[in-house]
Amino acid sequence: MNKEQLKALRNAQRLSFNHKEGKGKIVAYKMLPAKGEYPETELRTEIEVNSKVNSCREGVLTDTATCHALEYNDGRSAMHLRTAVGFLKAGDEVALEWCKDYETNAYMEEAGLHGDRLVLIVTRKGKNYPFNIRSSCSKDAYGRMIR
Repeated sequence: MNKEQLKALRNAQRLSFNHKEGKGKIVAYKMLPAKGEYPETELRTEIEVNSKVNSCREGVLTDTATCHALEYNDGRSAMHLRTAVGFLKAGDEVALEWCKDYETNAYMEEAGLHGDRLVLIVTRKGKNYPFNIRSSCSKDAYGRMIR
């Protein structure tokens, strides 16, 4: 993580976490106000990160799974996100760990639901610091966080 990427994460209004074809990225979005005759524009910064997908039932799915989570950096729901981003320092390594069915229990299975989790792992001086970014409870459909 370099200083420019860190600044983009801290100033972002929303963050998109993605995993596709074995690769991960975080995309930071910020709306820039209109100036004179120029309309409002969106500033977008993409940060490539390590990413892996694990399933409690299927093992490692890093190469076959597609994952997406969108987080807004405001309100109480962003508390975990702001904590993780505030912890980051330039030079840290960042990775995403997608945990398919990590929170699925018997009641959820009976209802046809799946409990997935996204964890952001910060590595600093050889030590890992995990942050739970998102937990999702949904049916196994297109809107599921891990497919």
